[in-house]
Amino acid sequence: MRQDMIKLKEELELRGLKFTRQRKVIAQKIFSMRKHFTAEELYSMLRKKHHVSRATIYRTLDVLASMGFVEVHDFGQGRRYYESISGKTSHCHFICTGCMKIIEFPSDEIKDIINRMARKHNFTVNRYSINVYGLCEECAKKMKKQPGDA
Repeated sequence: MRQDMIKLKEELELRGLKFTRQRKVIAQKIFSMRKHFTAEELYSMLRKKHHVSRATIYRTLDVLASMGFVEVHDFGQGRRYYESISGKTSHCHFICTGCMKIIEFPSDEIKDIINRMARKHNFTVNRYSINVYGLCEECAKKMKKQPGDA
């Protein structure tokens, strides 16, 4: 995480932006997280202890995304999800359309297919993120139950 903070400070300075206390607190939290989150979830985690405003959260997320420190996902449902790319490799997501649970997984088989197709099309892959929609085990069980079942 320390290396990410140094890179962030350098990137901000290159763009003429300040490395404020609020940006530092937000970035530290994001870089320490290993799950997907919404801006509102991040705001809830930081607002009381660090007195960070909702607007600052949204602006900082936009800045971090534009610099490549976070990835933005739209898994449907009209919400944006974020994830830190710090230390992460390319991966896939199973997204439950019932409860919006996100299951992240790497796949060497998918990576091999992507690399093979990239070579075929003379394309250089930097990273990828694949989304697969369906139902998690719990939601699939709920769907199988019929009204009146015990």
